[in-house]
Amino acid sequence: MILYAFYNALLIQVALHRHETSLGFVDNSMFLAVANSITEAHTILKDMMECPGGGFDWSTTYNSPFELSKLALMNFPRSHYNIIPTNLSISRLNLNGTSTHQTVKTVASYKYLGIIFDSKLHWTAHLQRIIASTTWWSTQATRLSKVSGGMPPCRIHQLYNTVAVPAFTYAADIWFTGI
Repeated sequence: MILYAFYNALLIQVALHRHETSLGFVDNSMFLAVANSITEAHTILKDMMECPGGGFDWSTTYNSPFELSKLALMNFPRSHYNIIPTNLSISRLNLNGTSTHQTVKTVASYKYLGIIFDSKLHWTAHLQRIIASTTWWSTQATRLSKVSGGMPPCRIHQLYNTVAVPAFTYAADIWFTGI
C-alpha cells in the first residue's frame, strides 16, 4: 500500500495554487477547484488535467492511462441561484499525436472511497446505504447465533463489534450528525 503513495505522489501534486486541491488513495484520485463561479471552477479543473505536468501528463509518464469513461464531475454551488454548466469537455493528447476528446458528465451523487457525496452535501443516499449495511450485518449475526448449532453469544458479540460495527460506521465523522 505504501508504494501507491510514492506512485501517485506527482498526481497529487498537480494542485499548485491555493484554489486547487487533489486527493488520492491507492487508485482513486480526485481534483477539487474552489472558485467564484462554477464556470471558473470548470476551467481550473480542465487546466489541472490538460496543462503540462497535469493529470494527463502524469498518466502518460507513468503508463497509467485514465479510464475516461469513469471520470465524473460534481458541482457544489454556493447558492441554488447559481447557473450550473452541464458537462466539462477535456482533451487528452495521445502518444501517436492524435487527441481524444471526452465529455465528463455532471453527476448528482458520486461514491468516493466508500462515501456517497451529493451536490448539496446531504447524506440521504449515504445514510440509506448505511441502513442497508446495518440491516445486512444484523441479519448475518442473527443467522450465526441460532440456538441449535450457532456460535456462542460471546463470539457473536465479538464478531459484531470487530467486523459489523466498523463496516457501517466507516467515515462516520464525515456524515454523522449528533442528536
